[in-house]
Amino acid sequence: MNALNQLNEWTSRGRRFLKKTLQEQVIYIEAGMGLGISRLCIIFLPFRWIAPRIGRHMAEFRDAPHPGDIPSIRLIGRAVNTMSRLLPWECKCLAQALTAKAMLNRRNIGSTLCLGVAKSEDRSIKAHAWVKTGSIVVTGEAGMSSYTIVSTFS
Repeated sequence: MNALNQLNEWTSRGRRFLKKTLQEQVIYIEAGMGLGISRLCIIFLPFRWIAPRIGRHMAEFRDAPHPGDIPSIRLIGRAVNTMSRLLPWECKCLAQALTAKAMLNRRNIGSTLCLGVAKSEDRSIKAHAWVKTGSIVVTGEAGMSSYTIVSTFS
C-alpha cells in the first residue's frame, strides 16, 4: 500500500506541475537544476572559489524591487523552496540561497545573499543563508531573525 500511496502522490504532483503556465514550469525546472549545481559546488569547491561568483562581498542591495519584478521574485522563492523539498538530495539553506541568487541575477533583479551565525542551545555555532531583495526575503526566511549577519554578497 505504501508504494501505491507514493505513486498517487507523484501522479498528483505531476498533474499540478502540468497545470502551471509554461513560464512557471521553466522556473521550477531551472530551480531544480540550479539546486543540483549549487549542491555539487558546495561539495566539491572551496567557498573561496564560490564567493567571488556570488557578488560583491560585504555589499548589500537595499533598493526596493521594481513592482513588475515582484511576481517573478515570489515565484523564484516558491520554486526554490518547493524543489528543495522534492529533490532526492539534500538542499539546505546555502544551496537554496545560491540558486535563488543566480536566478535573480539572470533576470537582472538586484538581491543580497546573507550569511549568518548563531549559538545553539548546546553552545555550538550554527549557520544560515538567505537571499533578500529590498524587504522581500526570497529564501531562508524561517529563523533568520535569530542569526547575526557575518557576510553579505550583492
